[in-house]
Amino acid sequence: MKKDHYIITGTSRGIGEALAHLLMGPQSALYCISRNPNPGLTTEAYVKKYEVHDITLDLTQHHRITEIMRNVFREIHPDHVNSITLINNAGVIHPIRRVGETDASEKIARNVAVNLTASMLVTDTFVHETLDFNCPKKVVFLTSGAARRMVKGWSAYSAAKAGLEMYVKCLADEQSALPKPIQLMAFSPGVVDTDMQAEIRNANPEDFPELEKFRAFKEQGQLLDPESVAQALVELIHSPEFGNELMVSIRDIRP
Repeated sequence: MKKDHYIITGTSRGIGEALAHLLMGPQSALYCISRNPNPGLTTEAYVKKYEVHDITLDLTQHHRITEIMRNVFREIHPDHVNSITLINNAGVIHPIRRVGETDASEKIARNVAVNLTASMLVTDTFVHETLDFNCPKKVVFLTSGAARRMVKGWSAYSAAKAGLEMYVKCLADEQSALPKPIQLMAFSPGVVDTDMQAEIRNANPEDFPELEKFRAFKEQGQLLDPESVAQALVELIHSPEFGNELMVSIRDIRP
């Protein structure tokens, strides 16, 4: 039986975990790549007899990404694929600080490694390995409004996400000339009630002038829940209009 195949990064929590729960089913095969395993996903898959592969990988270990992705594709036979989708979801926010005020070299390197470089490497292998696939091929990148709006204290995060959006534009241009192109979308999920938001609310106010604004989002119930955001994204992925718009915000579909 042909299945819809999904490769998802960052499935240990938040939007990635919610996506995995929504996408698993009898007609799908999931490859969940995350720094930490998710026993809840594997238990549910085992009980329901769904195909879910929980792959542990720290995405800062760039030398392992291509190897892991190649191993994933050794499990995927093109003749058994109804569609294949990559969702680059993993992300980190730290460091939150003014440039140069504290020694954050390791956190800066990790931020760019996860938010930008890992997505590029995962996608690079996905593009190469699916070149001859005749089924629908899709890649989603989770981005942020911070890629286009300067947020004080988020220099590393904003720069990485801005770089990711330019990468998406370059990839879209390349794919448009191919006979079997990959459909692409950069998706901005808005302000979601995840562990990342908790980290933001615990930032030093001297490093992050918008701190009270983000605390108010939580106090006033303005945060979106990961499940509803994941549901909106799944609906977009399954829509026949997927790929018509390269940059999509949750606000465009759920004002």
